[in-house]
Amino acid sequence: MAEKRNTPKKRILQHRKKKTSSPKYNTGGQPRRRNSFVKTLRVLLFIVLLSLVLVVIMRYPDLAGIRKVIVKPPDSDETDLNDIIAATCSSIGVTESNYSVQNKSDHILIKVGINHNEMDLLLANSIITGKVMAGGGQLANASESANGSYQLLEFKSPKNPKPYLVRLYYGNYERQGKEIYLIIDDFGSYKTPLLDDFCNLDAEVSFAIIPNEHYYQEVMLKADSTHHDILIHIPMEPIDIKNNDPGEKAILVEYSPARIKEYTREYIEKIPLAVGANNHMGSLATSMEKVMTPVLQVLKENGLFFIDSFTTANSIVAKVAAREMVMSSRRDLFLDDYDLKPSTLEKKLVNLDEIAARKDQIIVIGHCHSKEKYDFVNEFIRRAKKAGYRFNRISKLFSSGSEV
Repeated sequence: MAEKRNTPKKRILQHRKKKTSSPKYNTGGQPRRRNSFVKTLRVLLFIVLLSLVLVVIMRYPDLAGIRKVIVKPPDSDETDLNDIIAATCSSIGVTESNYSVQNKSDHILIKVGINHNEMDLLLANSIITGKVMAGGGQLANASESANGSYQLLEFKSPKNPKPYLVRLYYGNYERQGKEIYLIIDDFGSYKTPLLDDFCNLDAEVSFAIIPNEHYYQEVMLKADSTHHDILIHIPMEPIDIKNNDPGEKAILVEYSPARIKEYTREYIEKIPLAVGANNHMGSLATSMEKVMTPVLQVLKENGLFFIDSFTTANSIVAKVAAREMVMSSRRDLFLDDYDLKPSTLEKKLVNLDEIAARKDQIIVIGHCHSKEKYDFVNEFIRRAKKAGYRFNRISKLFSSGSEV
């Protein structure tokens, strides 16, 4: 008997029946609703997670680089590292508008805008780190953004788990004009109202006092009371000493090194409030190593710098100062002249601009002999400020401890 064979049509129908009856491939009824519910849960979970990520990003825009600074608990009597950071930032010239503190629920964010004209981020980092560590903080980590636009520091203290997030960046500062260091020479011969006029000038103006003049002590105390830097105006031998008397007990080129040192020490004893010295006359003395070496050695022993009044192009002060490692610089412009007409002032201002084209720090010397010279100096200050220059006390020139 021949075996019955299914026709292709019957085989197709049987296959469909088997496929429909298999639970594995059943797409109808209860299983379909369960799959839809799971998919909905997955979508909702994804939305929740995405929302959390967005919240974190909005709250911590620099999360990848956040660094912590730990400070004392509020009830502690110890110095708060936050106070140390604020005081340190103030000392390096950070302005109020470039310093902010945000007290969050779980951290305190400090943003510090550094003046790019004064220092770079690395130096600011080093100064703040040193102060914080001295105040009890521990440096845990430090980082810098890929483009170098900001730095982040991490300090820790066992006193408090709450983090301080400190970000150093270049703040918004107006570009400052070039600096003028104005020295007024030849004080000590009078204590008239003219001295009061000069003392009323900005405290950034420095006074050079001749130590053997009759009123040197009164001038020193008066200048100190008005917060002016004081220099010893050392009398030295000029080229034409017959026609230019440097004054009593001036340093002469014929003197031995021992005598020159003795005189220099006497000057320092007479004017103990001095931060440095410069030369009165001295066109011959400043051109001779045998004279300047003992002078600069004594100044170095006493922590004083020297400003070469540069009364001669033959001066060897810079050479000797470099060899003896004495902080020194030299005069760039003599301000006043025998002729104090307005046209003279215009010429001096042109000279100032010419010097400023090649130097950022300019040393200017004027004199105190008369009311006319005071008026001339005062007008120079006013005009220079109007032109964008800023004045600074001479001691600031050497605040970094390096020769300029």
